[in-house]
Amino acid sequence: MVYIFGGISLDIIASKKCFDLGTSNPLKFSIRVGGVGFNILNHLEYNHNIFISAIGNDAFGQLVVEKVRRQNFNIAIQNINTDLNLEDIFKKNDKKLDKINYNDNKDSQSNETQIYEYQPSFKVFGDNFDNNICLIKNDKYQTSIYSAFMEGGNCLVAAADFEIIEKTLTFDIIHPILEKVDSKDICVIDSNLDPEECEKIILFLNSKGCKIFFETISLQKTLRVANILKNIFFTAPDVIEFNALLEGYSNIEQMIRDRNIQYILKTDGENGSILYGLDLKEPIHFKPPEELDVYDTTGAGDFLLSKIIEAFLMSRKIEESINYASEKVVEYLKELNR
Repeated sequence: MVYIFGGISLDIIASKKCFDLGTSNPLKFSIRVGGVGFNILNHLEYNHNIFISAIGNDAFGQLVVEKVRRQNFNIAIQNINTDLNLEDIFKKNDKKLDKINYNDNKDSQSNETQIYEYQPSFKVFGDNFDNNICLIKNDKYQTSIYSAFMEGGNCLVAAADFEIIEKTLTFDIIHPILEKVDSKDICVIDSNLDPEECEKIILFLNSKGCKIFFETISLQKTLRVANILKNIFFTAPDVIEFNALLEGYSNIEQMIRDRNIQYILKTDGENGSILYGLDLKEPIHFKPPEELDVYDTTGAGDFLLSKIIEAFLMSRKIEESINYASEKVVEYLKELNR
């Protein structure tokens, strides 16, 4: 089973070869369902998966659900009674349990962390997990919105409001789902989640022994999680995000040892990518399969990660998975820019 915890949003994308700044630019907007978590689910050609996210009780949320249902996904929606304060409903028990060290790398520093006892107050979705998408509806916050201006295939500027994901996808709320994860599963987490909650979730999943794939998303969101991103299997930051993770370390080898990150793939668009790993004697360089002239690259990183996971599920080595995914990204970009 693949569990995906992350954002779903209404994406509003404007694309142009060159924008005229300070004035209105006539063009057609592309409006579609996005969000890193949803994009990964949408492109993952694998039958046994479940995506957990949140929407608001608003027109945007209704539009998201309608658009997703047209794509033949099964959807379960759980409504939270937001008349009550969530902090009152999900009270944390600060009784500390035994310390557990999840760092399997003997050469690295100890990543000793504490887990907390969970007090069940709310059961999400019961025991039926046959649905592809489980949405938690929260009346207090609006459905996530992402808007980007793509100039010549690159993001000129973008803005995102994923507060509902931060406030709703907390450890306490999704704990009943986390309990169902076992060591054979893959869990995907994106950095739209609140960093403190993300740390608790990763720690709990470490105790389950599953492989964690993490999506950094953007510079600002990478900076938020930089201090808690450890004990994961794979992440694929772009150059800017990669440099943010590397801050404070003399080299990448020291960083992945200290943080017990099995693999980091530094992606650099038309320049290809570089894979660093705990079990690699030296970095592996991947050249792009084909040079493309495109005006929109929205979601390419999410697509890449989904295909890496897909190939990995086929029992391919991580290097083979990256080659497979890179070729698929070319097809994705061609289709996106038709």
